[in-house]
Amino acid sequence: MKKNEKPEFAQLMDWLEGHLPPDEAQMVAAQVAAADADIQADVAWLRAFYRARQLIIVQEPPTAVTDQLEQRFAVFARSRRPSTWRSLIAALTFDSRTQLAVGVRTAVAPTDQRQLIYTAEAATIVCTLQQRQDKQFDLLGQFLPTDASDIDLIHVLLFQGNTEFDHTLTDDLGEFTLTALPIGLYDMLLRSDQWEITISPLDLSV
Repeated sequence: MKKNEKPEFAQLMDWLEGHLPPDEAQMVAAQVAAADADIQADVAWLRAFYRARQLIIVQEPPTAVTDQLEQRFAVFARSRRPSTWRSLIAALTFDSRTQLAVGVRTAVAPTDQRQLIYTAEAATIVCTLQQRQDKQFDLLGQFLPTDASDIDLIHVLLFQGNTEFDHTLTDDLGEFTLTALPIGLYDMLLRSDQWEITISPLDLSV
């Protein structure tokens, strides 16, 4: 950046907020001092904006108000669901730790990887758990719809109790990844605009 160049708007913001290194801040100050009316107007507007922002105090709404808004939104969301919207429960049909498949149960030696397969009316969900060196888990999943034409992106949410722990979206192949998950029991929800599939519990351990 040269002294005779005009500073960019983002540079002006960083300069006024004190985020620039001393030498660059000195250069921008010199540019502003010699700038045309447009730059001077930008600087004046930014300074007025920062002064106004300092006077605004944002407070958290009361808990009762937040709870009421959440309840109203839940009612609104239910009213927006199509009449064909369904809530489905996925059943565990394979667990590599116990070789659980079609009612057959055989103990196997523990490893640092585990595969779980869940089946619901709308899809099969394959989850591969990989234990990291820090003892947490990476969850590599794939959503396989029963109807091959149903390849819309799926919202994947992971809960512990009533608290959302993590979330992501499937890609074009139905694959998704959640990383650095502590050991424990979770609930997983997979949502589309037509249905919601629940996996409960999802045991993150090997």
